[in-house]
Amino acid sequence: MKIKNKTIVVTGGGNGIGRELVLALLKDGARVAAVDISEKGLQETQNLAGELSKNLSSHVVDIIDKPAVISLPEKVVAIHGQVDGLINNAGIIQPFVKINDLEYETIERVMNVNF
Repeated sequence: MKIKNKTIVVTGGGNGIGRELVLALLKDGARVAAVDISEKGLQETQNLAGELSKNLSSHVVDIIDKPAVISLPEKVVAIHGQVDGLINNAGIIQPFVKINDLEYETIERVMNVNF
């Protein structure tokens, strides 16, 4: 995929695989909108991007917050001019217990974030 000068939104961009995706995309010439629930994580991603951070915007969003997600494309377009792609990387796991021991709220949160 040709990503140079394209704008890619990456969920979970504040740490782990998401952070590595953001940094790799920036190195390949993309503009990136990093999305994460952690402002601290996004700041660290920004710091690691160094001079490439001029092509990076950070967006603190809980991806299960529907109004925040709905307003995100407009915010990205206002900064980058367009959205060309989305990498939906954000994900969480449930505690390692038997499913019968999981509370419904935990199951619902995992499903909402991951899907």
